[in-house]
Amino acid sequence: MRRGLALYPSKLYIQYLGPDKSTLVTPHLALQPPKGLGVVSVLQGRYTYKHYLQDEFLDRGWGCAYRSLQTLISWLMWQEKTPLESPGPLPTHIEIQRSLVRIGDKPASFAGSKQWIGSLEVSFCIQELYGIQCRLLPISRGSEMSSQAGSLIAEHFASGGGPVMVGGGQLAHTIIGIQLKNMDYDSR
Repeated sequence: MRRGLALYPSKLYIQYLGPDKSTLVTPHLALQPPKGLGVVSVLQGRYTYKHYLQDEFLDRGWGCAYRSLQTLISWLMWQEKTPLESPGPLPTHIEIQRSLVRIGDKPASFAGSKQWIGSLEVSFCIQELYGIQCRLLPISRGSEMSSQAGSLIAEHFASGGGPVMVGGGQLAHTIIGIQLKNMDYDSR
């Protein structure tokens, strides 16, 4: 479900449009997990799905962690609202960059650049902008994700936690659910 569906939505997807009709809110609800393949844990609450090129901003190739951060922040903001209210504006890329400059993580030249950020910078921004501490789980290889993080992510969602940002290499992923194969918490 991308911007095209937001611009020309079918009846099925209208319920997932955000207040400004160009964003999707909690679009994972339109999906069903595969049956019989394990236990599914999914975040609770609303969030605004953010992705490249939204808001007429050209961030393809460098903005994935910024968009993941915006999605995480939107979840925090939506939790404070009633179903008929929409959250305030999300921080822009430049506002995110300025917060990293303000705390001394990046030089002044970083603001306005097309430089990537990662998991650490995402956690710094959430702390700086909202006063919320993040937990960082270092995993040296993606192949270790299942064995080291699967059960923690499932527990995070079961306890009411919001989206999870996973960064690695040149990519950032926003996790909103996990399917565990068995009781040993191998993730799918």
